[in-house]
Amino acid sequence: MFYRIFLCEENVKAIGLDVGHSAVKLAYSRGALPETALIPTAVVPAFTIYDDGAAKRAARETVQVGGRSYFVGETAIAQGGMRTTPGLFEDWVQTSQHDALLLAGQRLAIESGADEEALIVLGLPAGLYARQRDALRERASRLLGTEVMVMSQPFGPFSLHMIDERGVLRSAHALESESWAVIEVGYYTTDFTLLRNGLWIEDKTASCSGVSRATDRLRKALSVSGVSSTLMECEEILRTRKMRNFGEMVGVDREVDDALGPMISEILDTADTLFAADARGLDGIIVTGGGSDYVVEAIQSRWQRVVKPANPRFSVAEGMRRQGEYKLRMREPQVA
Repeated sequence: MFYRIFLCEENVKAIGLDVGHSAVKLAYSRGALPETALIPTAVVPAFTIYDDGAAKRAARETVQVGGRSYFVGETAIAQGGMRTTPGLFEDWVQTSQHDALLLAGQRLAIESGADEEALIVLGLPAGLYARQRDALRERASRLLGTEVMVMSQPFGPFSLHMIDERGVLRSAHALESESWAVIEVGYYTTDFTLLRNGLWIEDKTASCSGVSRATDRLRKALSVSGVSSTLMECEEILRTRKMRNFGEMVGVDREVDDALGPMISEILDTADTLFAADARGLDGIIVTGGGSDYVVEAIQSRWQRVVKPANPRFSVAEGMRRQGEYKLRMREPQVA
């Protein structure tokens, strides 16, 4: 026969790893407390550093993949001269760079107090989920030495909304009766999905350009004006609307608006195509992700009941952690 059990609290632990193209976002539990952390998405082959202080810092941000050492995070940016965002192609999850970031994320979570045997929950863009899910799960499980679960990234913010910090469903009735759209604005892609009565609707799931479209456009515009810049610098300019110019901060509102315009239009057009026919019957639209601030007002002007999580940049990682702990609680082992 089969029966449902609730696992002991210490066995219900998951780590959400949202390996984005601008940062690796972590969500984990330290005891009963949920925590988050971030590693810049930067990876370069390691090399000898002769300054003692810098070498000590680099040692904490070095991982081994396939017998080769890599610097990750701030060390990769500072020592490796990282000037571009890595992994802006679909099969990035099958690279040593992505492996290095997974290892760094797992290690940071464990060093910060997460369970060494915690379930690792990873996400994939909605448009790549079906094709890459199985291969990523197998590769990551071998690499990390623990169980790995892979989910579509937009399902993370939905899980954040429906599941509490302990991995317990807030309301079974709500899960079965409510319908929500999710728009997750990331760096490489913006992902869309619709969940009707708790079920993922395949033909309402898609991806379009993310913030990288705006950073590319901004960089080209600055170049035309005679200003050289890196993509990483352009990410910061989009956020602050200011640019450092020989020790002074210069406002660049017009350039930022021009860069963001096509990205915002594409996101709105995609949302219209996917959700317009269903919008009236939805309980709400969750707008989240690191780029959500750029589009949320435009979406609010078009639709009602638009919800943005308090910490949108970590909503995918934290939602994945909660979904992982919910799945662990609800497992149904076979009994002889």
